[in-house]
Amino acid sequence: GNAEYIFRYSLALAEQKKFEEAISNLQAYVTQHPQDREAFNQIGKVYLLNNQPDEAKKAFRIAMPPSVLNNYATVLKKQGKTDE
Repeated sequence: GNAEYIFRYSLALAEQKKFEEAISNLQAYVTQHPQDREAFNQIGKVYLLNNQPDEAKKAFRIAMPPSVLNNYATVLKKQGKTDE
């Protein structure tokens, strides 16, 4: 249940190319702690290390606080990227 331990352990697994195990550990943690934005940030990092940018993007969106996400959406709108 210790977040810092889970995050470090999962990143260590990812460095060993054990991506599925790392993601599984993090997903088990967020199941019990769905409001922990840093956990979603960590999942995004593992997806990036595993060359899964689409999945990383989903995780990073959840990790962003609503105020940052709103500002990010405003930037995309000004760039004409309304589909994003």
